[in-house]
Amino acid sequence: MKASIDIENAKTKKVITLEVPVIKQYDNDDISFDISGITKEERELLIPAIDLSKELEYTDIEMFFLENKPGVPHFGPDYEFTIQGNILYGTYTRREWLEKQRKEKEKYGR
Repeated sequence: MKASIDIENAKTKKVITLEVPVIKQYDNDDISFDISGITKEERELLIPAIDLSKELEYTDIEMFFLENKPGVPHFGPDYEFTIQGNILYGTYTRREWLEKQRKEKEKYGR
């Protein structure tokens, strides 16, 4: 199975799409991609897109689509991405964020 990963620079409004194989989609919505086939230039664009530092917040993985569900977007901000060798790992963090929001609402009565 393949995936299309959209990397967006919010300052320039430029979007590039990487086509990469999916290694595995896990039961908890985590995912891993094989990035061994991307070019050096594409890798140099991908690295700041997964960096969570404040100065690079304008560039991110906006979303990705899986070949088996072409019309269903997976939103990049719902994941924390890391690169290990030629593998891009996406850890699904949306559930934790929603739980934190729920607890804050309970705490402050909102």
